[in-house]
Amino acid sequence: MKKSRLVTVVAAVLCFLLLTALSTMAQQSVEVINYQGKLTNSDGSPLEDGTYSAMFEIFDTPSPAQGQNPLWNSARDLRITVVQGVFSVELGVQNPFPKGLFQEHDDLYLRITIEGERMFPLQHLTAVPYSFRAIRADYALSAHSMDNGMIPGDLFVDGNLGVNISSPGAGLHVVQPLDEDAFRVDDQDNDTTPFVIDDKGSVGIGTETPDAKLHVIMPSGRSGIPPIFSTTKGLVIRDGAFNTANQLEIQDKNGKPRFVVDTSGKVGIGTGTPESLFHLKSERAVEIILEADTDNDAGEEPARMLFRQDAGTVSARVGYRDDENAFEIMQEFDDSLILGTNDLSRMTITANGYVGIGTSNPETKLVIEGNGTSWAQGFICLKNFGDAGIRFYRGTTDDALKYHIYNDSPSNILRIAPQSNLELGGITVTQSGNVGIGTTIPTKALTVRGNLLIQSQSNGADIVELGEGLDYAEGFNVSDQKKLEAGTVLIIDPDNAGHLTQSFQPYDRKVAGIVAGAKGLGSGVRLAPGQFDHDVALAGRVYCKVDATKEGIQPGDLLTTSATPGYAMKVMDYSRAQGAVLGKAMESLEKGKKGLILVLVTLQ
Repeated sequence: MKKSRLVTVVAAVLCFLLLTALSTMAQQSVEVINYQGKLTNSDGSPLEDGTYSAMFEIFDTPSPAQGQNPLWNSARDLRITVVQGVFSVELGVQNPFPKGLFQEHDDLYLRITIEGERMFPLQHLTAVPYSFRAIRADYALSAHSMDNGMIPGDLFVDGNLGVNISSPGAGLHVVQPLDEDAFRVDDQDNDTTPFVIDDKGSVGIGTETPDAKLHVIMPSGRSGIPPIFSTTKGLVIRDGAFNTANQLEIQDKNGKPRFVVDTSGKVGIGTGTPESLFHLKSERAVEIILEADTDNDAGEEPARMLFRQDAGTVSARVGYRDDENAFEIMQEFDDSLILGTNDLSRMTITANGYVGIGTSNPETKLVIEGNGTSWAQGFICLKNFGDAGIRFYRGTTDDALKYHIYNDSPSNILRIAPQSNLELGGITVTQSGNVGIGTTIPTKALTVRGNLLIQSQSNGADIVELGEGLDYAEGFNVSDQKKLEAGTVLIIDPDNAGHLTQSFQPYDRKVAGIVAGAKGLGSGVRLAPGQFDHDVALAGRVYCKVDATKEGIQPGDLLTTSATPGYAMKVMDYSRAQGAVLGKAMESLEKGKKGLILVLVTLQ
């Protein structure tokens, strides 16, 4: 027996033979048990034919103590006959079972000894009708009881288990000689959720007919693939050494690829042949959602994409900013951000924040550069149902607003105006082309509200000023050192060419004009204003100092120089007045008085 190192009981069947009627079997004690099993050598071959001794004992514990007496034993070794490894024996014949043995104990255990070698652990006696399990024995000897071809309890095999093979090469080695499934597991209801290994080695979960090496169908009402967990590397899919197809591919029900990873690592969604590291393709509109900060706690959880190259030294990002609900396109590296169309650069934002449209090298905050002769290449269009324009600030706050260039929508005019005088100041251009300065309703090609000053192109000196006054004045230097009052009568200085001086004698034919500006009346026309000592009225209306101490003056009287320095008087001697007339009085002045009256300058 030891020479054969006996044996593994691969299948054992206990058939219960009850001596009483089947209808009362559950209430009566079992009197005889017919035990049948099969013995094999360690290589799986049937034990050689012959007769062997066997002892059978029943305990109420799976681990009886050394020397513990059994509740029942076969009283002596029984001789069992083995034919092609199969044996059978009747228990309870030589030594009957004690009364109530099976009814009074919830758990009973059967110990079997063959040729002096005990089998461990003991076999647990199950429900009525009773069956026994012999799970493990010394020298790999084991046995198991069966009822109606079923094993109701646990089965332990210390060694390889072979089905249709005498020398199993694995823990469970199944050889299916027929064109049937090699392995199959159904649930109790035998529905459409089995586990199958067919005769070609394909595995089906939830399907009886796998059409791939692994074919999974989820039960009705559930979707997806059950999760796969690992405590080390998670789910690892490794390509075969000689595979030329995709490493990973997920198809729809029509066999069209929906997700693939090819042999070079390129990922394709919606395409089976990705052309780049990530290739997304769809026959319909595509929407990609990046969602972050789903707990709405305003934390630093932005939804964005990062782009890096050159070992991470060059980077950019697109998405929301930290702690802000502001969307950004950010070049994190010290270089330009470029936007383009038709594979051409259209707009450049340099590292210092300068913006170039049509140029990649803007010299200021905004440079727009056209590349053709079309008007559209160099125009900026501002469109609005109301006013549209540009504002200029001196500073960064709203109160630093200084100037406007805008289309005044109600009047349909162009305005260039300062903030300090937005309503009337600045320049206005109407649709007819009239230009207004200081007015928003120019009626002529050029309408100026206020004085008009013309300066020298060479040195910027004032040349002509057109103002609100009534006279025509030119600038002269005056020889008198003291400052002269406005309204003073002047004559040509014979001692200083080009200079004038204050009049001091009557009927002086060197009379030249009157110092302009008396009583605040400005000159209508000023030549070279500000370049000489005084503006001198040579024509027009101006206030003049007049002496009427000897003769009163009436409007229309001719005036000439007098003996009073800087004063005019009424012409009394017309023969002496030839070439010495200053002008005509436009106001009266009583006899015996001196004062300022309005005079029409008409030098004669």
